[in-house]
Amino acid sequence: MPLLKIYADKTIEAGRKDRLAKALPALRELVCRELKVDASLCQIGIVDVHGLEDQTRISVEIQLLPKPERTREVVVAVAGKIRDFLAQESQEHVAVRVSAIDPETYVVLR
Repeated sequence: MPLLKIYADKTIEAGRKDRLAKALPALRELVCRELKVDASLCQIGIVDVHGLEDQTRISVEIQLLPKPERTREVVVAVAGKIRDFLAQESQEHVAVRVSAIDPETYVVLR
């Protein structure tokens, strides 16, 4: 159950943002393959933000439910693949942050 929020600074050119939007299906494929989850459980979105000039213009926050096979090494490797993929698509430096969701307090309604 990965949740990905891609924060894209408003100063990024429209063409690059369009490329990011068009790359979302391929990104979801990558995430689902690497984390072994069904696409119906993966939520990805792009959020326009006003950031400071000295910050990374594309920042990704990923939230995951912990699983035994999602070791730190696996999560770091997946985060690196996501960062590299988005950097290639956007031609921007990308920062990725990953946090675990507490399964005891997590609630979802569909």
